[in-house]
Amino acid sequence: MVNEPGPKNDKNLMMLIPVITAVMARDNEKVAREFGLVAKTESELIAEAIKECGEAHQAKLLGEPIKRHEKEVREAAEALLRLLPTESIAAVVTSLTAMAPGIM
Repeated sequence: MVNEPGPKNDKNLMMLIPVITAVMARDNEKVAREFGLVAKTESELIAEAIKECGEAHQAKLLGEPIKRHEKEVREAAEALLRLLPTESIAAVVTSLTAMAPGIM
C-alpha cells in the first residue's frame, strides 16, 4: 500500500509534525551536550566536581603511580574551578601558585 499525496495524508502528516519536532529537539540537545556545545547546568558541574575529586582520592588511597594521581588531581582542580565565576578563577589560581612552594 503506497501513501498517495492528498488531503487525508497531509492531515496525518500535520498531526505528526509536533511530535517529530519534539523528538528532533530532544535528540539535538542530547547530541549538543555530548559534544560540549550546550553549557552544563549547575547540578551537572557539581556532580562532575564530586566525581573528579573522588577519583583523585581513590588514586591516592590505592597508591596509583604519581602520573595517574597528578592527572586525577588536575582534573579535580579543573572541575572545581568550573564552579566559580570567570572573574574569580584568576584569584584562586594566583593563590594556589603562591602557596605551591610552601607545600613542597
